[in-house]
Amino acid sequence: MTGSLTGLWQRVPRWFLAISDQGLVAILNLALAVTVTQVAGLSTLGRFAVVTTTTTLMMGVARLLVTDPWLASRTAPTEPVPELRWLVALAALGSAVVTGVVVLISCGGDDRWLITVPIAAAVVVQDFGRYLAFRVERAAGAFASDLGVLLVAAATFVVAVAVGRSGLTAVLLAWLVGLLAGILVLGGRLGGPFGPRGAGQFWQRFCRSLATRLAFDTAAYMLGVSGSLYLLAYVGTARDVGLVRIVQTMFSPAALVVTGLTMWLVPFLANRSPEHTGRVRTRASVWLAAVGLPLIALAVILGPWFARMVFGVEQAPDFGALALAGISTAAMAMAAPWIAAARVSGDYLPIAWSRAVAAIVTVVGMALVAGLRSTTGYLGLLAMQNVTVAIAAVLTVRHSEAAASRSDRVPEPLREH
Repeated sequence: MTGSLTGLWQRVPRWFLAISDQGLVAILNLALAVTVTQVAGLSTLGRFAVVTTTTTLMMGVARLLVTDPWLASRTAPTEPVPELRWLVALAALGSAVVTGVVVLISCGGDDRWLITVPIAAAVVVQDFGRYLAFRVERAAGAFASDLGVLLVAAATFVVAVAVGRSGLTAVLLAWLVGLLAGILVLGGRLGGPFGPRGAGQFWQRFCRSLATRLAFDTAAYMLGVSGSLYLLAYVGTARDVGLVRIVQTMFSPAALVVTGLTMWLVPFLANRSPEHTGRVRTRASVWLAAVGLPLIALAVILGPWFARMVFGVEQAPDFGALALAGISTAAMAMAAPWIAAARVSGDYLPIAWSRAVAAIVTVVGMALVAGLRSTTGYLGLLAMQNVTVAIAAVLTVRHSEAAASRSDRVPEPLREH
């Protein structure tokens, strides 16, 4: 029986497992947002959005500095070594510290939010374990880990409700227990010795080069998305942030499908010839349109009903806010294959600059224009960012391909001179 199940997992396409894994993440995010709203209200959801944005941001920093460069290195050890485990531990500790500071500043002295400090550390470790599973081509491990997080968190919350503990504390504790279960699922590969000796040399050798190239683009993304949300929380209201969270949660299935389908696109393109890249990019665009666009349309049409029925809010996001979120998600989906092609070609700087400019416009606009300090204003600026990046990605790849085509047509004797 075990052998037949193993063979079945091996026959499942990796892209399908990637989409399914992202689907589990979407379900968990939705369940957390809905449960927090139901047990504590919309204002608490706004604080929850700020805290989860922080944990996501710090997870992104860990990916930028450690996970992504290690995954991209052809010479780094495939399995975690003590130096790598130490770097992940430092990233997890940094995430916990930053989240603790944000909680102390933004959560009004409510001690219940301190539970998110160990959650922030666990998120980094569990995320690294997922990517480790993908690196060794065992996507089923990542799927099992995220399934464990979801099921154990749900079971823990049900037990808490059964004993009369159904508030915010129960939700956060259930999330923490679920994350620990997901880490245990991957424990066989994550566990082992770790220490600071040689960690600096490891990072310099295997991570530094790519980490510095990714830093600019990631910093621009964080400024445009996370930084502007912090600004909205400061100059707007907790209700605005809560509504933004509801809208983003409704579109998260489409966004995570995009993430799942593009997770393997960069290495897939890197293993193909330049002549084949265009066909692969077109095929990926068709897949993204076929899967993502119906989900986007469904979220726009059913959004107000969904917000009232599931989240229990009386004043749901209006059609304008939902339409802007749909445009933003569609632009992200359509840009994904082009961004992947730009990374493979190495001509990525124009895309990073376009994201940086759009992020600066977002923050300055929200700070100076009162009409943008709202749910619709934030979502409109986010749509502007994604559309700008999508246009830049298409133009960059087209220019790169045109330059390569002209180079191929130059006669060999002229190239030598």
